[in-house]
Amino acid sequence: MGILYNDPLFVDANHWNFNITLNSPCINYGNPNIYDFDGSISDIGALQYNPGCMLTGDFNNDNYVDILDVIKLVNCVLFAECSNCSDLNNDSMYNVLDIIDLVNIIIN
Repeated sequence: MGILYNDPLFVDANHWNFNITLNSPCINYGNPNIYDFDGSISDIGALQYNPGCMLTGDFNNDNYVDILDVIKLVNCVLFAECSNCSDLNNDSMYNVLDIIDLVNIIIN
């Protein structure tokens, strides 16, 4: 486990979206002693498979990453109205660093 020779099936690597898709060989193929948020064996890579987070930063699920997503993330940080997709930097906290990451996603 942990070595991958196949295409990891990223959502859109050409546009830096390294989330993995439903059929990715990375799912449940990471360290068997570490578990994902859903209780399954960890996935290979920095980002866990999460079917609700197919487009990084698209918090309102409209298939665009824009200012409306920033507003939703600010509400998450201020009022704890978060989904498990809101932690963009994977530090287990929802804070201004996630907002900065989202703004960087939008402007780059």
